[in-house]
Amino acid sequence: MNTIIEKASALWSKEQIKVQVMLSMTLQIVLIFLAPLRKRSCDKRLHLLLWLAYLGADYIATLALGSILSNTFDNSGSDLLGQILTAFWAPFLLLHLGGPDNITSYAIEDNELWLRHLLSFVGQVSVAFVVLVQSTRQTTRLLVPSILIFIVGVTKFGERTLALRSATMQQIKNSAQSLRSADKNRISNTWKILHDFREDNIEFIEQGYDHFLRFRHHLVGTASPFTLGNAPTKDLRLIGLELSFFYDVLHTKMAVRYRMRYRLIRSGLMVSMVMITLFLFINIEKRGHESSDLITTYILLAVALLLEIYSALCLLASKWMTISLLSVKKMWSSKLASFICRSKNRGLFRGNRRRWSGRMGQYSLIQSAMEGDQKKCSWFKNAWKLLFRGEQIAEVPNIMEKTMAEHLEHGNRIERISMIRSSWVTNTFDRYQNLTEIKEAMKKEIAFDECVIGWHMATEICYFASNNAAQDSEEGLKREAMYKVSKYMMYLLSERPSMMPTGIAEIRKVQTLKQWEKILGNFRDRGRGRGPGDIKQACVYFYTQPEVIQGEAHPTLVWAGLLVEQLKEFANQTSEEPQWEVIRDVWMELMTYAAWHCGRTEHARSVSKGGELLTHYWLFMAHFGFVEDTRVFMV
Repeated sequence: MNTIIEKASALWSKEQIKVQVMLSMTLQIVLIFLAPLRKRSCDKRLHLLLWLAYLGADYIATLALGSILSNTFDNSGSDLLGQILTAFWAPFLLLHLGGPDNITSYAIEDNELWLRHLLSFVGQVSVAFVVLVQSTRQTTRLLVPSILIFIVGVTKFGERTLALRSATMQQIKNSAQSLRSADKNRISNTWKILHDFREDNIEFIEQGYDHFLRFRHHLVGTASPFTLGNAPTKDLRLIGLELSFFYDVLHTKMAVRYRMRYRLIRSGLMVSMVMITLFLFINIEKRGHESSDLITTYILLAVALLLEIYSALCLLASKWMTISLLSVKKMWSSKLASFICRSKNRGLFRGNRRRWSGRMGQYSLIQSAMEGDQKKCSWFKNAWKLLFRGEQIAEVPNIMEKTMAEHLEHGNRIERISMIRSSWVTNTFDRYQNLTEIKEAMKKEIAFDECVIGWHMATEICYFASNNAAQDSEEGLKREAMYKVSKYMMYLLSERPSMMPTGIAEIRKVQTLKQWEKILGNFRDRGRGRGPGDIKQACVYFYTQPEVIQGEAHPTLVWAGLLVEQLKEFANQTSEEPQWEVIRDVWMELMTYAAWHCGRTEHARSVSKGGELLTHYWLFMAHFGFVEDTRVFMV
């Protein structure tokens, strides 16, 4: 046993640097290909993998640099040629520490730690420099290739540190208040109204960038130097494009690599220097080196070259390059930008047009009660459920664009802002004379979380009890959309409480779940609800007999029962269509209130997690003039 351990220890001592360097390179490959996916996916498994790769990349590269430094000063003389080649790997680790251009930070909090990264930059560059100096005392065969890769590594590492500093909230605020003259000249006080533009159209991208410049202040909480004009966007795709620009500023090197001339020169030099290094290494005398060391070096050079070429191609195909070309205002630059927009979704870049996930989380309180989800599970079961079952999600209905626009266009904007600041939904019932009990109940200052839970239960019960024959009609689509919105708001309350107004949502949810389980237990004891249509049967039953819900004397259930009873009576007096108009108006008011009162930091966090409908709606509101300072957009 001791012999095996000794052999394993000796093997690890000999090969540990190779393993660490190759692992560091592998993590770079994972990062460069997974990083662009996170703003278009809400899959927690993807984000977990990316988080592990992001943390591991810096740790492994730093560990490998330390191992190389220790090996360089090993005076045993057992493997002098191996030490020389190993020292050549140190600049590659600086390249890895610089990271891919498409990810500089995992979360916005990483940007605020830029000073720590600056200290790391100084320390790691110093270590690599010492390694190179020490290796040149033994031989200068690899001096020129080492210097070239060292320059590339320092440049990329420095860019990352500068990008982190540029992405701090204070720096973004400063840049939002001091636009470059070129940006000021490109923005007019009126916008074009875009109808059915493709997302690879240069006018669509240019309009999205103009919107980003106008509303960047709103994302970080500073006053706007612009007026809104008379054409607020009603296109969620354009909102997604704006947030995509904001994501790039927060989490990529685009904030540093801004000017087109610098971008092109920098990318060309990076690729050229790595190619020259590879060419020089091929022609260097390698007699006496171990084949495994040579293979490792060739792999490092080849992968570095391929990744730099890939980064350069991504830059050429990026929306930032399109904007830079359009800012030149020459015929050739416009034609080149148009060509890039037409061709960038082909081949290697196909499928990258989506700006965000376009999905929203779903949580059904009644379904959870039927499944007994409120019972505490072990951490292992929760982790298993997260990794292999994931969260329930739904596509954002296309009709939401029209629904949100219609809601925000209704009424006086100044009065609406005043109302949103203080309360929610009460004004909705002024248009309906038959819902006085609900209106009076709303005036009693029901807590926001209780309001969401009650309306969620009422919406779900009404949805399953309603006639769903006309699903393809506009009213049917709106009904389906509001049902999904109700589950989305419940999802935010349950799984993303930081995005919702403060309250005791978790306590109230657990208590309500327990009461629902009791009610459903009685429901099943009567021989009902034993099949795949459990939830529909239960909701139809509770719709016809809402007093069963109110009989538990739990405040939230009493509230939900009152809503069901009043909505049923309203539908009997009119029809289902007006009933769902009420439900739609209520949910849009609740969404408006939640979006308004959600902190900007939470909205900023969401852009790197696949995006949230609430964040898109918040920016949508800003386009209609719903901002904290009502004077900002007065025309």
